[in-house]
Formats: sequence, structure tokens, C-alpha cells
Amino acid sequence: MAAKFEDYVATRSVALQRFAYLICRDVEDARDLVQDALLGLYPRWASVVAKGNPDAYVKPKHRQRGHQQVAAQRPRTPHRRRRPRRHSA
Repeated sequence: MAAKFEDYVATRSVALQRFAYLICRDVEDARDLVQDALLGLYPRWASVVAKGNPDAYVKPKHRQRGHQQVAAQRPRTPHRRRRPRRHSA
């Protein structure tokens, strides 16, 4: 495992971008997700490395942010109430 944050970014950024792309299906959004996750990781780097795998910290951040982006891009449709079924006797 990389001991320095810069080494981690150099070795894992492509894989993290691929993972982020699977979530949001857009290259630029994937890069933004990785950048945001790494910005959140940097101040916590020492404690995250001490606990183990930094990917375990970064990937849930991707998922959470990616789902928020997808939901924001999804067109809003009014909720339709379903009619109750009528049972034949």
C-alpha cells in the first residue's frame, strides 16, 4: 500500500475513475467524483491509512455522490397514484 498520498493518487486514480464511471456513466462526472473523494481523503490520510485500505474510504464516497448526481439529472415526473385492483367475484 502506498505510504504517501501522492503515491496513492498516482497508482489508484485510473481505477477509481473507472469505478466512478460505472456509477455515473459520464467521464467528466467520474473525474469530478474522484477529485471530490480525494479532496475529502487528503486531510484524513494518516488515519485512513492506519485503519487499512484507503479504497474502503473512497469508494463509498463515489457511490453516495454518484447517486446524488444521477438523481439530480433524472427528469422529475409527477407521482401517479395507482388505482386499487378490482377483484372479480
